[in-house]
Amino acid sequence: MSPNNLIHKMIQFYEKRHEEERLEIGIGPIERWRTKELISSFIDKPSLHIADVGGGIGEYGLWLASGGHRVDLFDLMARHIQIAKRRNQRAQRKMERIEKADARKLNVDSGTYDLVVLHGPLYHFPSKKDRLMSLKEARRILKDDGVLLSFGISYTASTIVGLHSGMIFEDNYLKMVTSEIETGLHLPPSNFPFLFVDGHFHRPRELETEIKEAGLIPRYSLAVEGSSWLVPDFHESWKDPEKRSVMLKVTRLLEKDCYNSPHFMVASTKLPERLLRRKLIQKSVKS
Repeated sequence: MSPNNLIHKMIQFYEKRHEEERLEIGIGPIERWRTKELISSFIDKPSLHIADVGGGIGEYGLWLASGGHRVDLFDLMARHIQIAKRRNQRAQRKMERIEKADARKLNVDSGTYDLVVLHGPLYHFPSKKDRLMSLKEARRILKDDGVLLSFGISYTASTIVGLHSGMIFEDNYLKMVTSEIETGLHLPPSNFPFLFVDGHFHRPRELETEIKEAGLIPRYSLAVEGSSWLVPDFHESWKDPEKRSVMLKVTRLLEKDCYNSPHFMVASTKLPERLLRRKLIQKSVKS
């Protein structure tokens, strides 16, 4: 697929999707909670300079800014940038920079950031070449002692959803998940218009390898949602504080097993001597 066709598909996808509501529906609540929890566990100073690359409408960028960090958000979708700017205007603590930009080439000086959070590019680009460009650019803008947090979608995500929902028995859906399992390539069939746009769904070791090829050192690979999203009546269970606590406990116990988690994160550094320790975050994350 040509770059222009890919970007056109992405624009069409996000024009139809209400990104403002995404983390309120489906398994969004646990994705948001755990993403914040994982990011928090790698923040070791009170005020960091952070790049939120593929930062969308600013869900995590605004949260990080509210914690006293200097945040620059970059996203390829003009609509996301417009929404992020509106939300930023209403925020008490604001992101410093919000810019429409391609993760493969950012208008940023080398060695600028303490922490880079890389979301969309790693699952939106079907081409390994494009993903490596995004990772190398993230490395370039990272300080020598900085940390890169790279988020991927698991190659098992559609399979588990299909088994859970029964969609797996549809021939086109089965063909799609076969491709994801065998090659990582995600190509949603036309009769499932609500599925995620074309992209790449990683095996954890595959993403670790790409990070190494970009000149970084993978240090931790951790599940975001884990398997807890499979509980019956997810939203009702999540609303119950005791059940939510159990779900999060199970996710944390299994967080090193990324295979049954729709999303996972790899923490990496530029320098092998960089001591990278996680803080234990197990109670609440400021929302």
